[in-house]
Amino acid sequence: MKITKDLSPIIGYLFVGGSAALVDWGLFAFLIYIIKIPYLVAAIISFIIATFVNYVIGIKTIFTSGIKFNKKNEVSLVLFVSSIGLILNLAFLRMLSEIFLVNVMLSKIIATIMTFAWNYSARMYFIFKKPSQ
Repeated sequence: MKITKDLSPIIGYLFVGGSAALVDWGLFAFLIYIIKIPYLVAAIISFIIATFVNYVIGIKTIFTSGIKFNKKNEVSLVLFVSSIGLILNLAFLRMLSEIFLVNVMLSKIIATIMTFAWNYSARMYFIFKKPSQ
């Protein structure tokens, strides 16, 4: 039973992160394939919007907002953590697509998965006091 309680926030964040990832991937694909903007620019735009979606859904379902930090500081920390996540995401995306010649959309998906651990850990342990139960 303790395992279930320990896994509950992770499972919840998989839902939250998964929802944000779908926004990220869908918008990224739209921007590169339909609008035809450079993939790194598209990655920045889609990541920022997905981060907003992640934050809003996360504080409504997983994390308790405003307990450890006031709202302004909390948002600032989320932006800081997300900036590091964006740098990681762009680095993985560029490395996969330009060095290993992986399809850019598949590279984006892999980069998102690789960045997941950072995003979850930073939010869980540094920004929010505890997950909502």
